[in-house]
Amino acid sequence: MCKSSRKEKPVGLSGRPWKFTSVPKLEAAIEAYFSKCEEKAWAPTMAGLALSLDLSTETLRNYKKDLLFGSTIARAKQRIEAFWERSLMTAKGTGVQFNLKNNFGWKDKSEQEITGAGGGALVTKIVVDYGDDDIEDY
Repeated sequence: MCKSSRKEKPVGLSGRPWKFTSVPKLEAAIEAYFSKCEEKAWAPTMAGLALSLDLSTETLRNYKKDLLFGSTIARAKQRIEAFWERSLMTAKGTGVQFNLKNNFGWKDKSEQEITGAGGGALVTKIVVDYGDDDIEDY
């Protein structure tokens, strides 16, 4: 059963207490960030979200690992990824691709299909050369 509020730090983490103690408070702060991004025509980013929440990016990652807050942070990250994915359709340059690869795990992938003559199967001939025919006995 999931707790509705958080007063203590998760096991294994040290430092100051959690800034957000409940999911609704965190969700409201995240929505405020996305609303401000829309209002100011800003591109949402994980660093921008962390700044808006008055957290370091490392602390934001710790929230994502927490059972109580993890799914809320994951949804926010997915919204940011969706924005950058849509940006691929109109953006020029490599900045959007860099962001998706480095912050969201995207990878370049290329495939090659190799076929033989006429598009058939590739035939490999192996020739073994044992040297001269004059093999001496030892």
